[in-house]
Amino acid sequence: MLSLPVGTVAWFVVALSVIAAFRGLFYGLITDDSYEYSWGGPTLAGAWLVHLVLGLLLVPVAVWILRGIAVLQTGTRRLLGDGGPVWVVPVALILAVAGALLFRSWLHQI
Repeated sequence: MLSLPVGTVAWFVVALSVIAAFRGLFYGLITDDSYEYSWGGPTLAGAWLVHLVLGLLLVPVAVWILRGIAVLQTGTRRLLGDGGPVWVVPVALILAVAGALLFRSWLHQI
């Protein structure tokens, strides 16, 4: 039962990293013409480059986060009686709550 919210958080991390990578890659095509106050602005080339680099740098960070979630997901087998470390259950609960709060705040900002 606990693996469902942990897995949902993992999919949310995947979705955010894909969005960040594609927005960085295609920044100049998906934004309006006001680059003056954009990161890397005031030119299109500077803004596009900064968003591209940031988007691509977030991919390894997301992979690292997903690796940690996978370890946590594997550890939730303890709930099925397979044994394992005790810390997994509280950390999985905290991750599920934090993921829900992050998702809620993400929904309110779009």
